[in-house]
Amino acid sequence: MSNSEELRKALTVAESAVNASENLKAIRILQEAAAHASTVQNPNIDHDRLHGDICLRLGSLLAEVDRLPESMQAYQEAVDCYGRVPGAESKASFCARKIVSGVKELWRRPDRLYLLIARYDRERRQLEQRPGTETKQADLSFKTATILQRRDRFEDAANRYLEALSLYLRADDTEMKQALCHHRLAGLYQYELGSLDRAVNHYREAVRLYRDFEPMVDGEQMNRALCEELLRNLLAERMLQR
Repeated sequence: MSNSEELRKALTVAESAVNASENLKAIRILQEAAAHASTVQNPNIDHDRLHGDICLRLGSLLAEVDRLPESMQAYQEAVDCYGRVPGAESKASFCARKIVSGVKELWRRPDRLYLLIARYDRERRQLEQRPGTETKQADLSFKTATILQRRDRFEDAANRYLEALSLYLRADDTEMKQALCHHRLAGLYQYELGSLDRAVNHYREAVRLYRDFEPMVDGEQMNRALCEELLRNLLAERMLQR
């Protein structure tokens, strides 16, 4: 099956899901199709048109479920595709207007950083189509986790750190990044999510990795020493609770 045929099939299956009131399923189908389409080298006009149609439909479905930042990313991808298709100027203009109105709406909300998260998620889905990109995928998940943590969405942040950690574990030379994930997770579980046992486990993993891989600065591994101190205090606190 050619790339264009695969995109047509994705559009058809997604519309069937919409007709069955399974909009979230349709969104997942279109997201995967868009991510795959973006990896095609030297696409022809038919491919770009179908890629644009997928992103246009995805943008509208995301807007319907109030996932506006992701919707804006989909519409932008559609504009990029239609810009390479002769005669698709009206569709490109339609998507551009949707972006302008959507961005204005986002600026009226307190969650503008979610537009950046949507961009990171889009980039990560595209990277998933390429082998050997686990570190780059993990870096994007880590950045997203940091944003969510700063927005006090602690459970979501923890899930993204865990996602980043699982990806780093599949890549080479990421031990310090793994240590930092454990360090962040330990703090979240200790101070925000109230799971001291999980905090202890992550501190221990952070200490182990820092001990083996953290460079010395003035004869000291600062992050290892910090985690060891936090772990000692946490263990003492846990003992008092028992």
